[in-house]
Amino acid sequence: MATYCISDIHGALDEFRRLLNKVGFRYDGTDELYILGDIGDWGTRSMETILHVKAMEELYPFVHVLMGNHELMFLDAISHAGQGLIPDDTDYNWLYPNHGEGTWKSFCELPLEEQVDLYQWLLVRPYSWDIRIGDRLYMAAHAYPYYYDQEAADSEERRRKQCDTVWRRLLIREDPFAEYTGEKHYDTLICGHTITDFYYTRLRYERNWPYRKPGEYVRNRAFFAERFIDIDCGAKCIEMAQDRRELLQTAALRAQLCALRLEDMKTFYCRKSQIRLPDSQELQESLQYSEDAIIEVYRQQEMRMNEIRESFRNFFRRWRER
Repeated sequence: MATYCISDIHGALDEFRRLLNKVGFRYDGTDELYILGDIGDWGTRSMETILHVKAMEELYPFVHVLMGNHELMFLDAISHAGQGLIPDDTDYNWLYPNHGEGTWKSFCELPLEEQVDLYQWLLVRPYSWDIRIGDRLYMAAHAYPYYYDQEAADSEERRRKQCDTVWRRLLIREDPFAEYTGEKHYDTLICGHTITDFYYTRLRYERNWPYRKPGEYVRNRAFFAERFIDIDCGAKCIEMAQDRRELLQTAALRAQLCALRLEDMKTFYCRKSQIRLPDSQELQESLQYSEDAIIEVYRQQEMRMNEIRESFRNFFRRWRER
C-alpha cells in the first residue's frame, strides 16, 4: 500500500494524469491519494480538471480532496452571484490576479443541475485530513492546520480559522502545530499553497548560497522543513512560458507537479514536455506599449469586467428559477 499527496494542480490535467501513471497509482484500493486543494484556475483546462478530480473522488473511496483557497474563492463567487450581488473586490481578486476568470466562464456554461452539483460538492470539501503511517501521524491541509477536535463554536472564528488553513504562509522554521492543545500528537504537516522556491530563496540568502547563473533554471522541488513538507512546485505556471512577463516565463521553466509518497518520503515530478520561451524579437515587441496600446488594454479589461457582471446577473436569474 502507498499513500500519495498532490497539491496545487491548477488545471494541469495532462501533467496530473502523467504523474499518477509515473507513480504507478493503483485504483484497486491498494493506494490512497490526497489532493490538497487548488485543483483549478491558471491552467487552460481548469474546469475540465475540477470535474475530473470530482469524478475520481466520487468514484473511488481512496481519493480524498481537500479545500484550497481557490476553491474557497470560487464558492464565494457562486454565493455572491446566487444572491444577486455584483462582483466585489474579493471576486475580482479571484477572477484576475488569481486567474479564475476561465473557471467562472466555464462554470456558467454548465447545465444548471451540474452547476448545483459542483457547488454542493465544493461546499463539503474538508479542510484537513489525518493520515497515520505506522507510528507517525500526519495532517494534510492546503496551507495550515485545521483541527476538527478544536473547532470554534462561533461562526466568525470558525471562518477565520478556515481562511488561515487555506491562505496562511508558513515561515521557514515555523512549527505549524504550536497552537494545538488537543490530545493528538502530529508529527508533520503536508501542505501546498506556497511555491517552494519561496523557501529555497530564503535559504539561499541565509546560507550565502551562490546565485543562479544567467539562464540557469532549477526545477522546483518539495521543501522539507522541520515540522512541515511543502509540495507546491509551481504547477500553476506550467502554461506561462509565453507570457510577456519575464517573471512568469522563469516560473514556467521551474514549474512542476509533485507527488509525495508518505511511506518513504519519495517525491515524484511531472512537468510540461516542451516549453518554448518567446524569442528576443517577440519579447521586445510585447514590451513596446504605446499610450494607445495601454488604453486599449484597460478598455479590454473593462469590457471583460462588464461581461463578468452580466454573467453574475444571468447566473442569479438561473438559480432563482431552479
